[in-house]
Amino acid sequence: HAVARCVRQRHVARGVRAPVKTVWSREDDLRNDFYRPVGLLHQSALIGDDGYPDAWVHRLTGPSILRQIVGGKRSPADSELFPEIVPYRIPNLRVEYREADIPIPLGVWRSVAQSQNLFAVESFIDELAHRAGADPVIYRSALYASPKAQRVLDAAARAAGWGTPAPAGTGRGIAIACGDPTSVALVAELSVGADGGIQVRRLTCAVDCGQVVNPLSLTAQIEGGLVFGLTAALWGEISVKAGRIEQSNFHDYRMARLADVPPIDVHVLGGNGSPGGVGEASVPVVAPALANAV
Repeated sequence: HAVARCVRQRHVARGVRAPVKTVWSREDDLRNDFYRPVGLLHQSALIGDDGYPDAWVHRLTGPSILRQIVGGKRSPADSELFPEIVPYRIPNLRVEYREADIPIPLGVWRSVAQSQNLFAVESFIDELAHRAGADPVIYRSALYASPKAQRVLDAAARAAGWGTPAPAGTGRGIAIACGDPTSVALVAELSVGADGGIQVRRLTCAVDCGQVVNPLSLTAQIEGGLVFGLTAALWGEISVKAGRIEQSNFHDYRMARLADVPPIDVHVLGGNGSPGGVGEASVPVVAPALANAV
């Protein structure tokens, strides 16, 4: 659409022999953009006598960003899965991806495939913990293979007061994103109204990204990622009807506003090794932490 508009603009300018100004409106932007790929995920596990999974199957189907960008030169799964997709010690782990051909222009959404995959994994591990009658933090600790993951998990839980009674009418949920070299853990505290509406009251985040170069910039990136994830988890939606995007502006594409953003506590754990990226690290933990709190 943008290319066609530029071509028309050039022809008009030549015809009238004068500059021609066009405006790319918010409506143009929302309805003619590149979109986050949809994903459908299914988790299943075989639970041993100790309450922990002996086997885990992670299945994902959805369109491939790489297929649209580079065609068949690389595996479509490269953009939809990642090595730490299930960051737990599982004796028998199977990960499957099936490409779905959906004719929607795709773009690289902040945190890419980690968002949908970690939502499924971190929500499912909470379900397993509750099924075993175990505390979600303790249950995760027994399965972690990464000392760094354990470190951020402990730091976030401690800072959020995990294990102490939550304020009346509220719940806490936790989620973690393990990466090399950056790992992030988040505790979300929220309440659910009689109408089902969610009010997020506090976000407590711990991050270990190796050597810290600029603490203020790091904290700002983590906070920005949390707010970005908050919008996606609670309101962000693009729907298609008759081949056309239905949303047009911020009245029907809701985003987090100042009044929606709760107090955010970021705890940076100074680590060793090369500095790791933090621009996307905190995005994928928001939705599962909120769901687990509910």
